[in-house]
Amino acid sequence: MDSLHDLARQAKRRLKGCDEGKKKIEDNSYILEAVRDMICSEEIVTDPIGRLTDISLYESMDEIDRQRYILCLAEQYNRCKDKLSKRGA
Repeated sequence: MDSLHDLARQAKRRLKGCDEGKKKIEDNSYILEAVRDMICSEEIVTDPIGRLTDISLYESMDEIDRQRYILCLAEQYNRCKDKLSKRGA
């Protein structure tokens, strides 16, 4: 069971939005390239978010941070996909 101090620290981190997954997504420029590769490939991609996920980072997070990480990845994926479709990939 988590101590009150740990729970308070987790809550504060969530409120600040300073989870490491969000920082990692914002710092990585590989996402645009990965999305371009997925769009341009002849393969049908059924799990684009799964392909963008950093598994070691994901497994080190608690459940709430995992959800936030996946939502941030999905948002980033959609932005990249829209940007590429406007450019013509």
